Amino acid sequence: MRKKNRSFLLMSLISASLLVSVFTIVQAQSPAAPADPLTLASVVVLLGLIALLASYIPARRASRLDPVVASRHVSWSPDSEA
Repeated sequence: MRKKNRSFLLMSLISASLLVSVFTIVQAQSPAAPADPLTLASVVVLLGLIALLASYIPARRASRLDPVVASRHVSWSPDSEA
């Protein structure tokens, strides 16, 4: 399986599991008011985990690149300014 397909599959599984956990929390807290501290804390934690994964996966992929090889593929150069 190609690397992009594995990343997409991993993110799909994580998103689906987070969605199921959110629905479970909502069903368990259905009579809760919107300002309920447990509901608010659950939402904050879930959104924090999503943000962490969304930033960690690309950073991990970028850290595996050799900077010299990556800089060769940059199309900007000081001489090409208009």
